[in-house]
Amino acid sequence: MRSKAREIDIHPTDHVAFIHAPKTAGTTFNAIIEPLLSGLSYCPEYFLTGLVQSDLDKLRNFQFFRGHFSYALFSDIIFPEGFIGLTFLRNPVERTLSNYKFIHHLLKQDDLQELPQYADEFEQIKHPTLAELLKCTDLKINQDWVDFQTGFMGGLEFC
Repeated sequence: MRSKAREIDIHPTDHVAFIHAPKTAGTTFNAIIEPLLSGLSYCPEYFLTGLVQSDLDKLRNFQFFRGHFSYALFSDIIFPEGFIGLTFLRNPVERTLSNYKFIHHLLKQDDLQELPQYADEFEQIKHPTLAELLKCTDLKINQDWVDFQTGFMGGLEFC
């Protein structure tokens, strides 16, 4: 298969957003790309909570963003005039399995501060197998897993 990767010239007026969909090798890619973009002013926020508390005009002065932000956040709100977007997608089944293992690891460690969005479901998601868990369609965790990457790249609700 031929690579379609190409070199990108980044100008002082350009804005670059590495949109890190969770469980898609983004942490590794971020470690590789940050030194390459070290001359750019970058936003220190990596999670949505910190980003939404920032002033929009100040955000627009940053050249480089990396974090768990949706594509729509940049295309609709921060840089509607355009930006250079980078991301990775992963086989959805592999990503879901990886996410399931990650969440169960956190639940076993009682490291629950990383999962505040599922606080009301901790007891329900702590013990079932993945097959049992996926049958509980009313749980928020399952709604987040269904076609997660498409939602992350297309909508604000997946931030």
